Amino acid sequence: MPRTPTAPNPPADPTAGMYVLHLRIERPGPPVRIGRLGAFEFPRTDYLYVGSALNSLWPRVQRHLYQEGKRHWHVDHLQDVAQPLRAWIAVTTQSRECEVAAALAALPGATRWPPRFGASDCRCPGHLLRLDASPNSIRIAGLLGDLGLNPASFLPGPGPNR
Repeated sequence: MPRTPTAPNPPADPTAGMYVLHLRIERPGPPVRIGRLGAFEFPRTDYLYVGSALNSLWPRVQRHLYQEGKRHWHVDHLQDVAQPLRAWIAVTTQSRECEVAAALAALPGATRWPPRFGASDCRCPGHLLRLDASPNSIRIAGLLGDLGLNPASFLPGPGPNR
């Protein structure tokens, strides 16, 4: 069954928010260099990345779902090895990445990997979580809801220029 575009068109005005990006690595490869963090091996499995965009939520999520643009953030360095599968977003003006990453890290089978990934502007252990199994979409949305966020989920369809 073909995927249908389900990512929204960006609104005209900037929107603040946070997101959880579901990534899958099908084939492990050589170590991936992640900016100044160093080079790390990424085993074949599913990952969740927690990020924020306090002035450009929709463009940021689309950038990650369609793997467009120059490599700027840690997660951009996974473009060659990871496939984005879904994003959960929540509109908020508060920086909630560390709180959400901690809640996700408490899920059974979740491990922060590599250390400090995505956390160069905070003091938490990291915003990328390696999972033992594919995440349950309803459980992730429920966890975000339990934190007082109102999540929506989007699958990548054909990109805006595809």
